[in-house]
Amino acid sequence: NVCQADIDKLPQAISQKDFSAVQSLAHNIKGAARNLWLEEIGNDAQVLETLGKTAVPEGMAEAYQKLLKTYNQGKAEFAALG
Repeated sequence: NVCQADIDKLPQAISQKDFSAVQSLAHNIKGAARNLWLEEIGNDAQVLETLGKTAVPEGMAEAYQKLLKTYNQGKAEFAALG
């Protein structure tokens, strides 16, 4: 799915300090999440989007890990619904 593909691309963008890509990918994730009323994922993505927009690498890896954890928890909850 689109969200998963964007999440998978984030580590490379972060490691390469490709702030534009971080911003764009995070923006896509935020939009997809909020369209599905997944506010926590949207909020985590917004943090990354802001870091990318302001070109601040400090905290990006941590913000990504938080987003990934929230996303994976959400996936597990949906899967449990069967």
